[in-house]
Amino acid sequence: MLFPNVSRDDKLLLVFRAAWNPNEQQEFPGRVYVTQHDIFFYSHHLGLVLISGVSMDSITEVTVAPGKDCDFIFLHLREDASSSGYTRITIKTFLEPLRLLQSRLNYLIDISQSTEPLGQ
Repeated sequence: MLFPNVSRDDKLLLVFRAAWNPNEQQEFPGRVYVTQHDIFFYSHHLGLVLISGVSMDSITEVTVAPGKDCDFIFLHLREDASSSGYTRITIKTFLEPLRLLQSRLNYLIDISQSTEPLGQ
């Protein structure tokens, strides 16, 4: 119901709390939803709703960096993937096992990209 354009065949695989940073000037607290083909973010903060997402096909790598108050997950995007010119999305996580989360995300991205038909 949060993401009406998502196919019912696309199964939810992982959910975690985070803050989504699409660029250096913005930060939105909410939840990250990982499906078989996409990573979505939902935030309802101060009366504003933000729904955003990125296709697993547009992600080249997931890297992480531990921090003092929070940990960082970086989604590195293909250069042609974003119409706005962004090459990286930053996700701040709190109280999540960082290396485990990185391993799961990289695994899910690898599986998603390997099951795509050839020629796409």
